[in-house]
Amino acid sequence: MKKAMWIISIFCLVGTALLLQFMPESVPMHYDAMGQIDRWGSRYEQLIVPIIILVVSLFWTTLILYYEKKAGKAGNISDAASCEEKEAGVPSNEAILEKEKAEALSNARALSVVGMANAAMFTVLHGFLLYGAWDAANVQSTAMTIDVSKVAGILMGIFMIIAGNVLPKSRINGSFGVRIPWSTYNETTWRKTNRFGGLALVITGIVTILGTLLLTGSYTAPLVLATCLMIATVFILIYAHKVCEEEKKAG
Repeated sequence: MKKAMWIISIFCLVGTALLLQFMPESVPMHYDAMGQIDRWGSRYEQLIVPIIILVVSLFWTTLILYYEKKAGKAGNISDAASCEEKEAGVPSNEAILEKEKAEALSNARALSVVGMANAAMFTVLHGFLLYGAWDAANVQSTAMTIDVSKVAGILMGIFMIIAGNVLPKSRINGSFGVRIPWSTYNETTWRKTNRFGGLALVITGIVTILGTLLLTGSYTAPLVLATCLMIATVFILIYAHKVCEEEKKAG
């Protein structure tokens, strides 16, 4: 997944650079709420998005490498500690270190999936933006010729579904997931809260896709997504508090 993320990111930059050679010098760069073109700019401004995708991929890679390094360190300590403790005849802490290694690897894999999905989503969206800009410039249109907002809504919905499926696979960490005091109380509260949060994200994604397809308007998709996320956040907080209180009562 980490390699796929970089392949997609580099493909987006190289592909954009090649396609720009076939585009007019001036292309639409911004649209108003009604989908009307309100700014034209140089075709080379289209390289901004691929560069941003590369920077974001670098961010995801940094996090992934952190957890991979953490897993490797736990594995090395486990091997060394196991030999020393066996020689000394004391109980081994190997199981604890192996658990830490497994958790770090799980987080690295989850971040790899999210990073790859993120790069793919923005690359596809950028492809539609490029085509729309090329088409509008060729016919000298005053408005967008492709409803990019619908494409964005569908892609955001798909990303939410992928993120929702990945969230339950995460382990307690300080980088991603539902990270609040109630969810990080112990492993049980983390597991239950993030499983519930994952389900909420999947539902959010499905509703966003349906809302984008069924409703009209340039800002329909962002509004549906924002509304669903706010509702989901409220329910996640309520559920996390409930689970945490149950764990505290259980000792």
